[in-house]
Amino acid sequence: MAEHAPDFLFFVILIDPLTPAVRRVISADRRIVPIDSLKFDFREALKKRYDPAEISFLLKPFAFRYFFERFPQSHFAVYFDSDVMIYHPIRRIEIFLDTHDVVLTPHLLRPYGFDGKTPDEFDTLRTGYFNMGFAAMANRPSTLRLLDWWQERMVHHGHANRVIGLSADQFWMTFSPYYFDKIFIDHHPGMNVAYWNLHERNLSESGGMTFVNGEHPLIFFHFSGFNPQEPCHICDPLFFNRFEIARQSVLRRLSHQYAQRLLANQYRALSRVPSNWLSRSQLLSEKYRMARDLSTKVEYALVYFMAKIPVCLRRRLWRLALLFVSHTKY
Repeated sequence: MAEHAPDFLFFVILIDPLTPAVRRVISADRRIVPIDSLKFDFREALKKRYDPAEISFLLKPFAFRYFFERFPQSHFAVYFDSDVMIYHPIRRIEIFLDTHDVVLTPHLLRPYGFDGKTPDEFDTLRTGYFNMGFAAMANRPSTLRLLDWWQERMVHHGHANRVIGLSADQFWMTFSPYYFDKIFIDHHPGMNVAYWNLHERNLSESGGMTFVNGEHPLIFFHFSGFNPQEPCHICDPLFFNRFEIARQSVLRRLSHQYAQRLLANQYRALSRVPSNWLSRSQLLSEKYRMARDLSTKVEYALVYFMAKIPVCLRRRLWRLALLFVSHTKY
């Protein structure tokens, strides 16, 4: 990653504090920023309301503010999810931040076909217009006002519940172009390539570089849902069946290379480090969250399987449901 941005300082935000077990693995690497450094005073209260994934989404506005305060001479900061791989210099981001406060990338640039495959546009409506696996922000007072707004929403309503359209940080950032003036939406096809937009972005190779749609360099790929021990399955085939890595030779090669890099950088060792989230109290709250989310999971499964039923049969089932509800006493 650093080879494509040699002038950048790279840091890793760690949602766990630096326990002895964690310290042994990372060897006190100064590039690791534990959650305790982010002025996250009400962490314990939020850990009872949010699961680890939601906390990682919630931390983003705190992280931007932390780095703006730590490096006031820096003009901007760029965030990448931990499952992003950079393949090309990211100088274009810096250029856009000369005149804008925020740079974001949309999930899609072109619509899906109505072919019954997933993901589809309904999934995009539930997950939000922007993919927040990437965000770049300029260090300006106007950006700080946006961070205040974003942080407040995330603290109070930062849940990830795609069935009802709450997708944590992505849900709220959908409002940003309407509330704030200097939001740049980057439509470059090489930015934030992922399984959800492969229908519009064909990967090819030429001269040792990877290109998107034959002419745009691949800037970074978002390996969302990736398991390095199964590099040929980039997402859950139960809910996402639109793409197959086996049929795309370039993506298959990139996936295997990415898996090798993860395994070479202590993936297995880090996976075995005990998590601070899994104390007895956190296990109890995790059980509470599982019970809270059970109805959501059932509803999501019903929506998925109903989509597979022919329209004529779906209408009959809908009429039966209405008949049942009309005879139910509340």
